[in-house]
Amino acid sequence: MGFGAVPAYNWRKLLPRRSGSRVRQHQARQRLWNYTNPHDTTTLDAYALFGQAEDFTDRLTLVLGARYNEEHRDYTVDYTQAPVPGIVTSGSITDSIVIPSLGLTSS
Repeated sequence: MGFGAVPAYNWRKLLPRRSGSRVRQHQARQRLWNYTNPHDTTTLDAYALFGQAEDFTDRLTLVLGARYNEEHRDYTVDYTQAPVPGIVTSGSITDSIVIPSLGLTSS
């Protein structure tokens, strides 16, 4: 074991042997990225509807409106390839809101 509860890992295998090869440097960075960052998948569906009415009288303008927003998100996060393997977690979140709008002006 290395420091604390983190298993010892040979990070040198992930680094390029010579600094002259840009392809090897990129491949090494990509391997290091894959080991240190989780894989996640997110799907987002978002909808919005807006309506507005105006012109109350010749001298008064009434603005009345509303916006309805709805979002649904499914997600999966996979920590199994991290240096300290973790869990796969997934779920979904749904949120909706009505945002009213009201205004009165005179001319």
